[in-house]
Amino acid sequence: MTRRTDQAAADGRSLVRPRVALEALWLVAVALAAATGLRYAYGGATRMLAVAAVAVLAAGLAIAWWAGRRRARRDPRFGALLAAGLALGLLWTVEILINNAVAPPVPLRDVVDDLFWAAVAVGIFALAARAAYRDRRFASGFAAGLWTGTASGLVACCTALALVVVGMTLITHDPLNVSEWAASGTASGAPDMASYFAFETLAGALGHLFALGTLMGGLLGLAGGAVGVFAARRRAGRPPD
Repeated sequence: MTRRTDQAAADGRSLVRPRVALEALWLVAVALAAATGLRYAYGGATRMLAVAAVAVLAAGLAIAWWAGRRRARRDPRFGALLAAGLALGLLWTVEILINNAVAPPVPLRDVVDDLFWAAVAVGIFALAARAAYRDRRFASGFAAGLWTGTASGLVACCTALALVVVGMTLITHDPLNVSEWAASGTASGAPDMASYFAFETLAGALGHLFALGTLMGGLLGLAGGAVGVFAARRRAGRPPD
């Protein structure tokens, strides 16, 4: 009995830690978006964008808090799944830092972007297929893709926003950004290059979270779920539905 109790407690802790890390990252994203707006907003449109970003991220935190706890009660492997998604997000962090600290020229930068995107996508697909294969349930694969995609996108979102708040020098010294500012940034109404790219980066951070995170994760979850269920049924000798 004691061993089972200790194991249950250990399993509970393994679920809580990645889930708390995910919720903490949502809080960090909210704080960084608010700091971006307070520091760099220069007109009504950018102020509205900052407020909208904070509201959307706060809503994401609330949904993640509610849905994550429900999922954790049903799936003992949920913590490991979130941990894998957060680890995939670190690949996005490396990609963002390469682009802004190393600043490789085009077309090499495009190759770097594509390689990291492919690595994250393959990882999400594999996790979704594995979950569906293990449980023989399409829904397990879809949920795995959705959660790991969102977790990875959230890491990318926080990385990009952190660059705005504490690493703006890297953004403003990127040769591609300097060229963009010279070509069109001055006509945007932004008072300076930092303000212009603060909101360009804010929009990109939200895109990383919701398009390359939640949306891509959901789509790869659908694909991985279908493949995983098909493989499980083939192995069991049952034709797929």
